[in-house]
Amino acid sequence: MLFYEHVIKADRENRNYCLATIVKTTGNTPRGEGSKLLVFDTGETFGSVGGGAVEKNVTDDCLALLRTGGTLLKTYSHFEGSDPALAGANQVTVFMECSAHVPHLYLCGGGHVAQAILKIAKTVGYHVSLLDTRDLSAFGDAVAEADEIVRLESFSDIEKLTLSPGAAVVVCTFSHKGDEEAVLAVAGKQPAYLGILGGRPKLTGIFHTLRERGFTAEQIRAIRAPIGLDTGGEKPSEIAVSVMAEIMTVLNQKTGRPMSELADIPLD
Repeated sequence: MLFYEHVIKADRENRNYCLATIVKTTGNTPRGEGSKLLVFDTGETFGSVGGGAVEKNVTDDCLALLRTGGTLLKTYSHFEGSDPALAGANQVTVFMECSAHVPHLYLCGGGHVAQAILKIAKTVGYHVSLLDTRDLSAFGDAVAEADEIVRLESFSDIEKLTLSPGAAVVVCTFSHKGDEEAVLAVAGKQPAYLGILGGRPKLTGIFHTLRERGFTAEQIRAIRAPIGLDTGGEKPSEIAVSVMAEIMTVLNQKTGRPMSELADIPLD
């Protein structure tokens, strides 16, 4: 597979990666200008910028960059750590840039609340997959913005799907049975965010089933249920704002506290 076919495949699968390219060489170097290395957030790599210590250092810098985002231009010495006399004579300058990761949201169910969440999620740049056992084509424009609509035989079939790394999952099917099937199918995959729409009786039953299936208290506590932040909204659109605010808080690893508290601006 050609190098850029790997890049295209990574983009299609919404994978996080950093692309490192040699932009300048000095002296004798194993790889010339234009050589490339693709580094995924899993540590997997493809391509090469010369191997050895330099490639290890480039890989480490790419992994660090994936956590912060942005770009980096850095010069590496091929003989660093072995022969100081030659360290400055043989060098490569590498430009590193991270892919623009698009967060992936899976909506289990395509009802009114899911439709409202879909609209907000697309507005803030999420890739959204709608999963349902019903034919959603009849929903028309209400689900037209979805990037993907997956028709399932049962919500248990979600277990067969491969979720994107760092994905958010919202369970809001049209039935208690569907919600339980979806949660059982997803919980073991440990998405970055898993939330369930519903009241206390339904959630108590689902948590009981999770415990019976061997899920730990820690795994169950990680599930956001009831879903969303406490905003007081009751309409589907209001619930959607609450849910997306919570999802963004979790995925961005923020506190969800008011900015006025965090800013701590002096009053005098």
